[in-house]
Amino acid sequence: MEEATKLCETFASSIKMTPREFLSKQCSERSYLIYRLSTESRQHALEIAQYGDNFPSDVSASELVTRSDLWPEDVQEQYQRAINCIRLSKTALEIGSPNPARDYQIIGKSIVWRLLFGRTACVIQTFMSRKLQESRQPYEFAIANHRKAARLFDEQLAPSGPVGPLEEPDKSHDVAVFKKFSEDRTAAAIEHMRLITHLTSDVARHLLAKPDGRSLLDSAETIITEEFSDVPEIPKYAKSVFKSTYRAL
Repeated sequence: MEEATKLCETFASSIKMTPREFLSKQCSERSYLIYRLSTESRQHALEIAQYGDNFPSDVSASELVTRSDLWPEDVQEQYQRAINCIRLSKTALEIGSPNPARDYQIIGKSIVWRLLFGRTACVIQTFMSRKLQESRQPYEFAIANHRKAARLFDEQLAPSGPVGPLEEPDKSHDVAVFKKFSEDRTAAAIEHMRLITHLTSDVARHLLAKPDGRSLLDSAETIITEEFSDVPEIPKYAKSVFKSTYRAL
């Protein structure tokens, strides 16, 4: 942060701002531009991610990490944009955002896009959905966890949230409302991933042959650990559950 602030000194002084004010404004504005200018491409990527038409029917659990074609480039791009929005807005808030309500709103919305476009959803969950569809007698707890995850997403993550600066930029908005919105979305995303962790364990243990089950657990742990390195409670929980399941296989 100190190095970034130093780089801003010359630009900040030319417009009579402190380096921290300049950096915060730049982070906030860039986050907003990335989010706003991604609207059309995000919808296109969502169609690809939701339907999984590009997902091969013959993929094995051991290939989920190694095959690059399983995570389409358009979807990867939108995932990275969501990550960038979250990081930029969090940085802006940390050093004094000029538009905190908007930054909290962007974080809350980007958390959902991060989930939808990540490899956990587009690779691991798509693979498991195929296995559940193929199974003539799907394990009832797997179905239950699948429904719980879907219901939590529909109720706590899918709704657009309160109308705010993104929709009404010229109006004043209560920062506390959007701070809570961001916090609630973060908590819901963590709970959603816990349910996905248990669903993965159920599929690995009851719907796949033992070698494939172990491969699914290994692939899921690798992907979740990489994808949520900034939310350590998610990979920590996954590793604990997968370790227990691995012993049972």
